[in-house]
Amino acid sequence: MAEAPSPADYARAYDTLDFLMGVAEAAAFQRPRQRTGTEELAVVLVTGFLGAGKTTLMRRLVSGDHGLRLAAIVNDVANLNVDAALVAEAGAAHGLETLALENGCVCCSLSGGVARTLAEIHAWASVPDCVLLEASGAADPSALAAVIGSMNNVRLDAVVAVVDAAATTEDQDDAARLIARGVRVADLVLVNKTDLIAPAEAAALERELTNLAPKAAILRTIDCAVPPGLIFDLPPREKGGPALGAALRDDRFATVELIQTESIKRHEIEDLLAAAPAGLYRAKGTLQLMDMTAPELLQSVGRRWRWAPAGAEAARLAGRLVLVTAADADDVAAHFNPAFVVVAEGHTERAPPSSAAILADSG
Repeated sequence: MAEAPSPADYARAYDTLDFLMGVAEAAAFQRPRQRTGTEELAVVLVTGFLGAGKTTLMRRLVSGDHGLRLAAIVNDVANLNVDAALVAEAGAAHGLETLALENGCVCCSLSGGVARTLAEIHAWASVPDCVLLEASGAADPSALAAVIGSMNNVRLDAVVAVVDAAATTEDQDDAARLIARGVRVADLVLVNKTDLIAPAEAAALERELTNLAPKAAILRTIDCAVPPGLIFDLPPREKGGPALGAALRDDRFATVELIQTESIKRHEIEDLLAAAPAGLYRAKGTLQLMDMTAPELLQSVGRRWRWAPAGAEAARLAGRLVLVTAADADDVAAHFNPAFVVVAEGHTERAPPSSAAILADSG
């Protein structure tokens, strides 16, 4: 007699069904909404179990002084509870419940599913610089990431997993499974609320998370206090202007700007990234690769990276690679020699938290 399905079997079946439904939804809503241009919608997925701190992170990012126009998708706009001083107007825009902020960001309610909401935003006349998508605390992060990655003209830039360092999931199989799946798919893991546990416990948790996601960058946080430069693409450098990474206003991190001294093979730069000193969180640059006639755009978070053809603006800055690291800047620069030389490095002072950033966490 065949054995009855186990809870793990049911979980796998649910994950598969969830993914297939999302892919079908994405295809259905994109067919009538194809854009004539090639502009991609950049998405950052924020995951974490209930109470981990996702909403605190979302508040920090949408209310930050980063110069980006963001669209933040949440299950309930009211739950974001952004400081009232930032609110410019509230109402229905583009068919979604929205909350517009003075810094140009827009908060949208997640109604009708992930694919529908992303398709609506992608159809806006002015596409945001990035979309922050806060997953429900009970959502399967890997299925969500797969659905986003399956959509045309939508680019999943990063998956950020927020882990509650002080929480316990003993005797909670479903919670432990969702947390593990969120960490495995993550590019950046924020070990949040580390002020509530001993350093030895935090170190043990980091080791456990590293085993789950060996390619992810892992960072301890309190109230999800991270500079936006760790989440979003680094700002472009203007000729004669400030160095890339100048918006990374946090003295725990350094930015290192490198210039290519010679063409490099794709696998050689990937080997350098894979073996980089611990504490390298982000890298972005437009590089000239051997056997390639046009520069390629490289973006990485932790030890995951992707390549894309460089647009005209990025190609103008060919030969630059910018790193964000908590490791010693000299050690990181030395690691990338002799293919690169340092042209700029340094820290910037930590920015004071905004009033919206210190509100009590509801996520």
